[in-house]
Amino acid sequence: MKKLILFLLFYCLTACRPEPDLTAQTYEMTTPSGLVILLRFDPNENRYFGRAVNHYFGTYQLSDQALTFGPTGSTMMMGLSDQMTDEAAYFHKLSQVHSYQLTPESVVFYLSDGTSFQMYPKPPKQ
Repeated sequence: MKKLILFLLFYCLTACRPEPDLTAQTYEMTTPSGLVILLRFDPNENRYFGRAVNHYFGTYQLSDQALTFGPTGSTMMMGLSDQMTDEAAYFHKLSQVHSYQLTPESVVFYLSDGTSFQMYPKPPKQ
């Protein structure tokens, strides 16, 4: 009887926990050059947007764990050479995303070339 009660308690605690939502956070990562990149999703219009050296935007398609980003548009400001290189590499990576894995600690984007990159929920402003 104790095992049944423990099982039911465990089941209720895990089943009642809300599913993580990719679109509920602003994500960030820092590149080797020190560039902080932000990414946010608008679930109502299936658009993504963020900031690297430039502000950027585009559309996305999300289905279960499958995720694809449409072409990235951006403003045309100049930055430090190494940060511009990191931004271009990030935009290229977005175009290669085919799926993701979301945890409370991070989101991992998996690319078609077998590599991946990770972003983290941006802490709220204090």
